[in-house]
Amino acid sequence: MRFVSVRWFDNEVRVQYALSKRRSQDGIHRWEWYLGPPKTRKALRGIAATESVMKLLGDLKIGNADTAFVFPGDCHGFIHPDDFEANIWQPIVERAEMVGTRFHDLRHCFASQLIANGETAAYVRDQMGHSSIHVTFDTYGHLFPGRGKEACERFEKSMEMARKKARADVSNPLAMGVDRTRESETNN
Repeated sequence: MRFVSVRWFDNEVRVQYALSKRRSQDGIHRWEWYLGPPKTRKALRGIAATESVMKLLGDLKIGNADTAFVFPGDCHGFIHPDDFEANIWQPIVERAEMVGTRFHDLRHCFASQLIANGETAAYVRDQMGHSSIHVTFDTYGHLFPGRGKEACERFEKSMEMARKKARADVSNPLAMGVDRTRESETNN
């Protein structure tokens, strides 16, 4: 990620690139890492950032150009993924006593927290860059507990309100099968 991807006044980080592996062209190495476009158009997105993240990014920006990487390395300017895994991520995991946790697991943690905080599936889809809402539900659907019951309750409430409104708006109550004389007798 480069500083130019940070939308300072929107508290957002734009995802514009993906780090991918491809066959090497140099004849020496089998694979090489490169910075290219994300897999899908939906992956081009803004991810909301908290005030504390924006402050951290602001502190890291001091003295760096907009085109500089936020976390620079010696692999075409970015941190080589294998070096990141061995020298940065694994020490963090070991110190946190969470051996076996992958860096990619942070993505799932983020989505799970959004859901636990009551965000909509559409918002989760947009933040995760999923190509469709189906991908979001296929991956995280089990984390939306009780949503069906809540939806049914909202539907039932809206139908009851519609029935009450229809009764109040009908000029001929008999057309609705409502005998207002009986209703008034029972209400007295």
